[in-house]
Amino acid sequence: LTGGAIMAVFGLATVPTLLALGQSINFMREVAFRSSMNRIAALAILVYGAYSIYYGLAYFFALPM
Repeated sequence: LTGGAIMAVFGLATVPTLLALGQSINFMREVAFRSSMNRIAALAILVYGAYSIYYGLAYFFALPM
């Protein structure tokens, strides 16, 4: 396949996932515990950020991986 065809297939294959994500986000807006979900999301972002920083520093310095 050419690059354009691969990109088109990838784009079409992601449409159901994006629609499902949109519907789940719409559902989460209506849920009463929205503020707790925001806190969980913020915590997940902080943990992932710390993970990324650590492995970025481990690439340049002798840190255990």
